[in-house]
Amino acid sequence: VAIAVKDFLPSPESQSNPLKYLGLDIEYKMRPIIGSVVKLGPAQIAEIKKDDIVSKIGNKEINYASDIKNIISKMPNENVFIDIIRDGDLIQLPLKIGSSKDVDGNEIGIMGITFGTSRSFLESISKGAYETYNLSIKTLQFIGKMLTGNMGTENLSGPIGIAQMAGNTAQAGFVPFMYLMALLSISLGVLNLLPIPVLDGGQLTLLGVEAIRGKPLAEKTENLIYTTGALMVGALMIFAVFNDVARFF
Repeated sequence: VAIAVKDFLPSPESQSNPLKYLGLDIEYKMRPIIGSVVKLGPAQIAEIKKDDIVSKIGNKEINYASDIKNIISKMPNENVFIDIIRDGDLIQLPLKIGSSKDVDGNEIGIMGITFGTSRSFLESISKGAYETYNLSIKTLQFIGKMLTGNMGTENLSGPIGIAQMAGNTAQAGFVPFMYLMALLSISLGVLNLLPIPVLDGGQLTLLGVEAIRGKPLAEKTENLIYTTGALMVGALMIFAVFNDVARFF
């Protein structure tokens, strides 16, 4: 079972904030630097290149990568001028925005780009450790919101949603796809450590209880705990798959 939100955008732009699909609504303050250009996409046709910095779309200033997504998604099939900075020079290029459909069937604009910058090995290790910690905390916050009713259960997605998300992200390139796999691994790792029987976290909890008591639980009690945990996890998986299927109708 994966944590996901229903408004994931199935397009190359989706990878600029794939955490939304994991239910972790984080808007990275990434610089609007082009990390890669999708082959034969609108950006490549407009001769936008890797490492270009987007400064303006039409008459709208761009400060962060998320600004590009927010603007472009509302302009499917429109013609605009995009200002970029390349090697210190300001260049204006005509751009024909492409289009795609989100999971609700709404038409959205796409450019066919990904964002990112190069880092040294040590910087990558540091960034990776920080993101792992940050995502772990956000996953716990998301679970807390669901338990307290601050986020609806329709935000759960199962294997069908994961497959769709992975396929859409793979279209954006190898790096976005691997990034998404890392996000899923971290989220599932955190979920596995929750104190729920049949999960590793539940096992650790029971071992802790036995250590405090100085003796193991009665076999009947232990079986009841594991059966309850299995039913909880099974029900959650069935509900997640139901959500996946419901999104097609």
